[in-house]
Amino acid sequence: MIVVCPKGKGISSHRSIRLLVLIVSLAGIFGLALPSAGQAVLSNVPDDTGAVASDNVLDIAVAPNGDTYIAGEFSGVGTRSGPGVAFSKSTGAWDEGLAEFAGGRIWDAVPDGSGGFFVGGDFSYVGGLQRFGLAHILADGTSDLSFPATSGTVFGLALDGTTLYVSGQFNSIGGISRPSLAAIDAGTGAVTSWNPSDYPPTPVIQRGPLTVDANYVYSGRSRFDKATAVLDNTWQAEALNTTSVASTAAGVYYGGYFNTAGGLPRNYIAAVDHTTGAVIPGIDPDSSAWVFDLLSKNGRLFVGGGFSTIGGAARNGIARLDPATGQADSWDANFGSGGVEAIADAGTTVFAAGDFTSVAGQQRRYMAELDATSAALTGWNANPSLPGDLDAAAISGGRVFGGGNFNMVGRSSKFKVAKLNPDGSLDPSFSPLVLGSPDVHSLDVSPDGSTLYIGGDFTSVVNTSGGSSITRNNAAAIDLATGDFTGWDPSPDAMVTNIVAESGSVFLEGEFSQIAGVPRTEVAALNPGGTGTAQSWDPGLARSGGAVDVTSIESDGSTVFIGGNFDEVGGQTRGRLVEVDATTAAPTAFDPEPNGSVKSMELFGSSLYIGGGFSSVGGSPRSQLAEIMTAGTGTVTGWDPSVGSLGSGVEDLAVADDGSSVFIGGDFITAGGETRRNLAELDRATGAGTAWNPEIEGFDKVLAVAETGGSVKTGGEFVRVGPVPNAFYAQFTGEAQPPSNSSLPTITGTEEVGQTLQASTGGWGGTPPLDFDFAWSRCDAGGGSCQAIGGADSSSYPLTAADLGATLRVTVTATNDQGSDDATSAATGVIAPAGPGPGPDPACSDGIDNDGDGKIDFPADPGCTSAADESETDAAVGPDDSACIKAKKALKKANKQVKKQSKKVKKAKKQVRKSSGKKRKTANKKLKKQKKKLKKLKKKQKKAQQRKNKACSG
Repeated sequence: MIVVCPKGKGISSHRSIRLLVLIVSLAGIFGLALPSAGQAVLSNVPDDTGAVASDNVLDIAVAPNGDTYIAGEFSGVGTRSGPGVAFSKSTGAWDEGLAEFAGGRIWDAVPDGSGGFFVGGDFSYVGGLQRFGLAHILADGTSDLSFPATSGTVFGLALDGTTLYVSGQFNSIGGISRPSLAAIDAGTGAVTSWNPSDYPPTPVIQRGPLTVDANYVYSGRSRFDKATAVLDNTWQAEALNTTSVASTAAGVYYGGYFNTAGGLPRNYIAAVDHTTGAVIPGIDPDSSAWVFDLLSKNGRLFVGGGFSTIGGAARNGIARLDPATGQADSWDANFGSGGVEAIADAGTTVFAAGDFTSVAGQQRRYMAELDATSAALTGWNANPSLPGDLDAAAISGGRVFGGGNFNMVGRSSKFKVAKLNPDGSLDPSFSPLVLGSPDVHSLDVSPDGSTLYIGGDFTSVVNTSGGSSITRNNAAAIDLATGDFTGWDPSPDAMVTNIVAESGSVFLEGEFSQIAGVPRTEVAALNPGGTGTAQSWDPGLARSGGAVDVTSIESDGSTVFIGGNFDEVGGQTRGRLVEVDATTAAPTAFDPEPNGSVKSMELFGSSLYIGGGFSSVGGSPRSQLAEIMTAGTGTVTGWDPSVGSLGSGVEDLAVADDGSSVFIGGDFITAGGETRRNLAELDRATGAGTAWNPEIEGFDKVLAVAETGGSVKTGGEFVRVGPVPNAFYAQFTGEAQPPSNSSLPTITGTEEVGQTLQASTGGWGGTPPLDFDFAWSRCDAGGGSCQAIGGADSSSYPLTAADLGATLRVTVTATNDQGSDDATSAATGVIAPAGPGPGPDPACSDGIDNDGDGKIDFPADPGCTSAADESETDAAVGPDDSACIKAKKALKKANKQVKKQSKKVKKAKKQVRKSSGKKRKTANKKLKKQKKKLKKLKKKQKKAQQRKNKACSG
């Protein structure tokens, strides 16, 4: 039996060992079984315990004990939240149960009056499910799946009674045409008939200002009749670049980014006449900087922005004005630096949100509560520590909601380097600082796990234990036992882009020409201890007709591989990729000659895997990724995943510890024959793409990849992974999980015949995306003996006479690619007769076949329009009624066929993900057939619906 020390275990953070050369060779000679592809299946969704960063992560190193170190451009690391957060109104504690937003920012939010919130922005996912622009967060923190989404961005929301007005840059809501402005029934989510016929676009939309008063809906600089939706052509506000609007008794106030309005000087805020829209000459609050939000409350106007003076008084960030005069009153909250971008009404108090960090000399980060009468700061302190600002605030059901362009809460100041625990959470005790606005480009842990070496373009650092700054130019070392910087100080004269730490040497790559007091061209070997003196190792890189450019470096301790733009090494011809002796720097015979840049490399056994911007290696076509045998001259193997890219290609790669896979990150769109956006797993035996597909958003590069112990860690420029708001760093472990219920579905609505009940999905775990199906059951008065109700399969259910005296339950089935699970709600109360009180039984609910057509009561009798219909006097069933009944049966059959075929498609997708090679091709063909059949069935379903509508229209 041969025992192998896995790559990265006890040797180096991301290096393999030469012993593997022997193992791989012996495997080929004696037929030993190497690890096969697919031994571990990673989740497509990042771990929710993992931290996220405030800016780009450029490199990752894993210590032998499992601790992870990240480096880059960030100034903070914290807990994933997405751009929407909620806090307890009483304690300020973060509510982690809120559905996560992803894919954009939040511009506005208003309370729904029932403990939840309406939220608008340009996000694309809520709670792991696709949801564009508009969402309704219920009181339990989940997303209301029945609420309509938009086709674009929502900038403004206003709730007026039971109507929610929505403005922004969209063409439709819930599939109904409503360009830029719409009204929604806040209770049901139905788009109302209120439809402005002429909506002029706002000249510059910073944020869609929207407000409602007794007669009008104000959107941008225009207003519409609240009853008829007709544009008031006689009125247009004479203010430009507006971001907020509020109607007061004295006039309509606009705030924003302007210095004139209606031909009059008006700095950032103006009041216009209710009747004409003309600027009111006698009112001029004259703000010193932008105004972002307005709140009309108790006859006063609260104003938030970035000003230091407004209304004739010194006021920082927030002020209260007399609307009749535009002058500030005595209310003075005294905000520190930063500004206020949103104000929320909380009765006796107001909440302010923005990018400030203090109020009245006390720490208040981004959110604060103020007494609406005295301006006194309350004791409420959420301290969210966000890496961005808040653009929206709302109060509902004991919670304070904040939305903006951030991605985390609980941000800890971690300048350019941070330590993560093995589960991906932040270790707050490790806090050395790299000062200024530099970047740390690379880092590596010494083989014994005692020292972290970092390289970048910085000039000074501060120890974890505090104290004054220490000069360190572009390279430094941290003692991992104390978190303090050591005396290792080679001081290269330019940026370091890569560091590789081995037991006897630390190899550096960068733009330097001098390091540790000696000349070295872009690559050097230093002693790992002491001050970091230079070793004699110098490969002597040269390039005819230009400057040398080293782009990557890799070592196993005995040799060093160097990639870059050069054509000579130690007097010998070598192009772009060379292997040199780690002691003498003499080049070996290895000479594969890639025709483009090599940006990343990793050794595994007798193979060197390279990634970059090349299209051929050793004369063989290889698109951006290749495997090269390290023996001899460097033969290119047949392994060819053929990465397809519109950008820079493969930026980094990592071979799995068990040798089953190669993980790549970069800027690409296909890999291993699969569509993969910027991050992919490839079978190390065949080069085929595996089922793992985390879907990095858009064109955001992945710049760093590391794998150890079955966990993949990635860093880069991304802000979303699939439906999850994982910003700049993500960690993936374990298998994708089937759905699992965490809280039961609930039923809301009036328990009375003629009313409609509404079901929520409840809370669910499992790998998104999840699909939900509903099934309603009728039970006895005690909630037992339940029977399924045919056709009742939506999230809403209209109560009929058949439900009188019974109770109802709903079963929700959640399904994803890993399986399904169901959960059943508690029973409703006993269903009562239709209000307002007892009366004679309507003919359509008396249990008698009054018209002799062989059908009894609603809904069985087609002559009954509802259970309350008292005119059951139809003749026997005629041809039209027969056609309606037949059409209904046909539609029901079509619905069942579509549902059954949809399950087959899901099963086929799962089979594709599990298979590889020829089996995958066969599975893909089967999937295409199943999809084609589903498409045909959906067409039949649509025609059946149309025939049913026509036959039953009377």
